[in-house]
Amino acid sequence: MGSYLGGIAIEATGNPGLVYAALGGLSLLIPLFFFTFTAIGHAERYIPADTKEVFPLERRPRVEPAGRELIFAFP
Repeated sequence: MGSYLGGIAIEATGNPGLVYAALGGLSLLIPLFFFTFTAIGHAERYIPADTKEVFPLERRPRVEPAGRELIFAFP
């Protein structure tokens, strides 16, 4: 379906670069909209205050060298 509609858009404009640029911009705007205007981008608002102390939001892995590979361990 997307290929068909994309072909129609390219035939209508005669410029495939314009169609690809418009679709790329749309691909960036959709997640930006959800991140900005929905609970997805503001999940910390919905976590109870007492839970933040038990499960801190910022956990950084401790990196320990073990031979040639690295082992990531969360404290």
